[in-house]
Amino acid sequence: MAQSIRSRRTSFNSTNGNEETPMHPSASFSNGDGYDSDGSNFDTPTPATLSMAIPAELAGAIPLIDKFQVEGFLKLMQKQIQSTGKRGFFSKKSVGPQVREKFTFEDMLCFQKDPIPTSVLKINSDLVSRATKLFQIILKYMGVDSSDRGAPASLDERIELVGKLFKHTLKRAELRDEIFAQISKQTRNNPDRHA
Repeated sequence: MAQSIRSRRTSFNSTNGNEETPMHPSASFSNGDGYDSDGSNFDTPTPATLSMAIPAELAGAIPLIDKFQVEGFLKLMQKQIQSTGKRGFFSKKSVGPQVREKFTFEDMLCFQKDPIPTSVLKINSDLVSRATKLFQIILKYMGVDSSDRGAPASLDERIELVGKLFKHTLKRAELRDEIFAQISKQTRNNPDRHA
């Protein structure tokens, strides 16, 4: 009995074990314009479809990439850069064709002076605006907040800013992870080693 069940299960794969299972013709159909065969364009992003170059030191983190909202972040960052006329990541004014058209996953994980347009991680949509505000707190703490042209934050102000960040991490675990990702972003390739 067990053998007949086993043979029935394997019969779905092939008839004699050496033949490949034929694929339905529409299963691999692609019309080349980014749409699936059913007319939708909602493919699940994979590392191959994100047009990103993963540096060697991040290769072990490939399973974690799914936690980042890569495409959404990069699209909104590109839109923000185009609307402000800045290159964005290092706040240099754009000069014609030198501006890259696509940003990579690595760019997303590197220091930037400008506010982020959305959360770095995939989080509840109710928390996205809070995550962007928390990033502005991090920028203010680091002394690179573009909206605050005054003097750098005093020690007391910096302690207050850390308290705000800490308070949010106690309330929601998603924000704790988001803040960790944002702080990691701001310390990676930061031109000011003391920040």
